[in-house]
Amino acid sequence: MGSTMTILALGFCLGWALVTIHRLRQRNTRHDSIALRALSREATYAALDSERAYQERRWPGGRTVDEFVLYLIEYTDQARRIAGTTDDKKAKLDAIRKVGGLAVACMDQHGAPHRGK
Repeated sequence: MGSTMTILALGFCLGWALVTIHRLRQRNTRHDSIALRALSREATYAALDSERAYQERRWPGGRTVDEFVLYLIEYTDQARRIAGTTDDKKAKLDAIRKVGGLAVACMDQHGAPHRGK
């Protein structure tokens, strides 16, 4: 039961982050001062790799899935606050990179089940 709740919470966090990104794309109609463009998947994963390297230096050692869920909730909430208080696209994307890095770290340490059909 506990692991089911953890997986549901993790799915909720990631789903909420995707919905937020979609809403922000619709809302952001003006150009930001920093020229940030869509990246190839390789460049996106390179950004996640840089975040993971930073996280591993800052917080060595493993975490439980439950700890990752709590971190994801906290950092997703920070991303929500940034999105609601600034038009700074770089700050928003920095927050999303942190959330993505945490999700990748969790799957690196505990497995990454593939989506069923």
